[in-house]
Amino acid sequence: MKKLSLGNKGSRFGLPALIFSVVSVGLVVIILGLVYFRYFDIKSEVQESDVDRHAFTLGNIFLSSEKLAYSDGDKLYRGIFDKNKIDNIKDNSDSLFNGLAYPASSVEITIEDTDSNNKWYFSGNGPPSTQPIQTEEKVFQITFPVVIRFSENDFHIGKFTLKLTERSLA
Repeated sequence: MKKLSLGNKGSRFGLPALIFSVVSVGLVVIILGLVYFRYFDIKSEVQESDVDRHAFTLGNIFLSSEKLAYSDGDKLYRGIFDKNKIDNIKDNSDSLFNGLAYPASSVEITIEDTDSNNKWYFSGNGPPSTQPIQTEEKVFQITFPVVIRFSENDFHIGKFTLKLTERSLA
């Protein structure tokens, strides 16, 4: 009886086909994994960036606020704080935050004169929320460079730091 011989067919096509299959499945798994994790990263970043955007917005509002910024009567100078205005607000910091805060939030402001090491600290709360508040808090702190005007010819370099703490709304 004659033996049936298949020759080298299995060894010639089997190993390359196996390697190609394993590599193809691996690439598909990696691509799907990247898409999956990238999607969820974007979702979480979008939800967490609310407090960041709120802090940037408040910081920019305070930089050009009439309550802090120097004015020569015609023009308000953004980022140049008047020392006299800062000193006047120190006694009544509630006036600084009047209408300038988000619901269910607290704001802490520190103005630091880096030339003379003077510091001013203000804090206030936003209006009460009409929605239920969760216990989770999100905090973001941002620092802007500023100039502090002491007199007509005396300007100091300073830092304006705003720390925003928001409690999550249900």
